Amino acid sequence: MPQRITVALLKPGAPEAEIWAHLRRRFRIVHQAERSLTTADCNRLYPDAYGTDFVATTSAYLTSGPSQVLVLVGGDDAVVTGLDVKRAVRKELATDRMRNHLHMPDTPAEALADVALLAGTDTLQTLYDRWETPHDRHARTRLAAYRARLDPDRHSGRGPGVALPHR
Repeated sequence: MPQRITVALLKPGAPEAEIWAHLRRRFRIVHQAERSLTTADCNRLYPDAYGTDFVATTSAYLTSGPSQVLVLVGGDDAVVTGLDVKRAVRKELATDRMRNHLHMPDTPAEALADVALLAGTDTLQTLYDRWETPHDRHARTRLAAYRARLDPDRHSGRGPGVALPHR
């Protein structure tokens, strides 16, 4: 499914000017924030499927200083474009496998989850409403269905809901 929003995380110590130049060629930067990541943030970005040693080393690196979060808008293939940019930046600037300076999601679903994690759900909602919804005639219906599945009791007054299977 087409998606225009993605996110870039410039890791601690990254050469910001060079990375910004790469990103500006392909994207519009619509949100920027400096953020100090926590171990919990790192565990979300790099789950244990990557291996305990990798996650621990990555977490130590990413929590060592502030990172820069940039929410980006591009064409309908923003995530694929982001993968190309990430590969180019890493090839040009990376010092090693761990200090590769730039995190960008690999799928549209990861992009939305990473925007929510790194920039906040309010930022995601605002930017989604501005940049995705007007270009997708089914977006509001799809969002309502997702919300109903994730929180079925929200409007019933019965308290917090849980994600239920949909048949």
